[in-house]
Amino acid sequence: MTFDLTFGILRTRLADIVTLTEAELEEGVRLTLRTTHNLAEGAAAGTIAAAWKQREALRGQRVVCVMSGGNLNLPALARITGGPA
Repeated sequence: MTFDLTFGILRTRLADIVTLTEAELEEGVRLTLRTTHNLAEGAAAGTIAAAWKQREALRGQRVVCVMSGGNLNLPALARITGGPA
């Protein structure tokens, strides 16, 4: 879901926008935890998930992903990782 005002402004200034499903965001949380050993909520892991989704187009380039946010509760973490709550 996007907010029309914000999204409208961003569309005029960004070269590309990558959209992600809930499943892709959850995979971003798992990928971030597995590869960087950092716990990130879905929104924070979105940059990693988007880069992973675009990995072929980004191959050979230097990529920076800003992760901001760790508001992930234990039940959500357990659901995403398949671990105990």
